[in-house]
Amino acid sequence: MLNIEYKKGHVNALDGLRGIAIILVLFFHCSRFEFLPVRAISAFGWTGVDLFFVLSGFLITGILIDTKGKEGFYKNFFMKRVLRIFPLYYLTLCIFFIPSFFFHFELTEYYITHQIYFWTYTQNLLFAFDGWPENARFLNHFWSLAIEEQFYIF
Repeated sequence: MLNIEYKKGHVNALDGLRGIAIILVLFFHCSRFEFLPVRAISAFGWTGVDLFFVLSGFLITGILIDTKGKEGFYKNFFMKRVLRIFPLYYLTLCIFFIPSFFFHFELTEYYITHQIYFWTYTQNLLFAFDGWPENARFLNHFWSLAIEEQFYIF
């Protein structure tokens, strides 16, 4: 039988993995460069996002294990997530959408039409069913936050 022991506290090695994930994602988004090492590494850049999700799942599970049985641990868990992500996320949406109502740009039409997905953290579903928008690239990276929020709920 597999016996896995969880030790509470900060794990420095995970910071290194997080750094590798960041580098992979950056190289993926820099794939337009023809410089051979950048192009070669960028082919594996998508694994950086997967690595982030695995690390996030591990760390979230650790937080839940550490607080299990304490009074209001689910409520506290969700409130910490809300306070960490929601303010900046919704501020960004407001900064993006409010001017878009007054000044219609061709590049923002897609987002205005589909904004409910962004306000409800479900843009990953929009992209899964309709594909990535070709002419709109401002908020596409928020799909990963949608998945993270859905993981918290799950």
